[in-house]
Amino acid sequence: MFTCVVQLLQGEAVAGLGYLLPTLCIIKSQQQELLDQQAPLTVTQSLVRALLDGINGRFGTVFDDTKAQLASAVHPKFKLDWVDNQFQKALLVEQMKHAVEAEQRRNAAQQDATTSLERESHQDQATAATPTAKDFFARIASRRNATVARPDGDAEVDAYLSDRSTDLSSLEAYPNICQVYLHLNTGLPASAAVECDLFSLGGRVFSPLRSRLSSEHFEMMLFLRTAGKW
Repeated sequence: MFTCVVQLLQGEAVAGLGYLLPTLCIIKSQQQELLDQQAPLTVTQSLVRALLDGINGRFGTVFDDTKAQLASAVHPKFKLDWVDNQFQKALLVEQMKHAVEAEQRRNAAQQDATTSLERESHQDQATAATPTAKDFFARIASRRNATVARPDGDAEVDAYLSDRSTDLSSLEAYPNICQVYLHLNTGLPASAAVECDLFSLGGRVFSPLRSRLSSEHFEMMLFLRTAGKW
């Protein structure tokens, strides 16, 4: 079981912070079921308790981390299914709504800035074409631009939570939640896989029979070996 968990969390296909808390919750529930079963464990009971204590000690602060909670909540595969406590679930829903509202305000500010620049550009063009002309109705037009309806963040969160789809493509219908997902679940780039391959291939190229290779020659041979040409 733990081997599967390690392979899952270290994988490149599903790497993301949103997988951490649901995975830990499943491990803890499985270990607790072993302790609560009718036939008590005789040999491995201390091992199970040690594993639970280790998980709580190592990841205790992660369970209270807002970013880690939101990363799992905005993932269509998990949403709030991994949360058992109803009070914590309600609190997490409120945090999702706050995150969506913050994303809406950020998008609205960007749209307002873009609209303002476009309006100034149009006004400059109109002034250049007719220097003495003025838009008599500019005052009421500005009111319309100021009262543009903003999408309801609560409605988007409620619709997302009631959606039964577990595919990432379902986030296309919830643009603000999609932005929160990208912000929290995008993995950090790492060169560990490349370095591992280079080190393993480097040992094959720089063998005892080629111990007098120059740095330039070694680099060229390693590049050819990596590219599969040699």
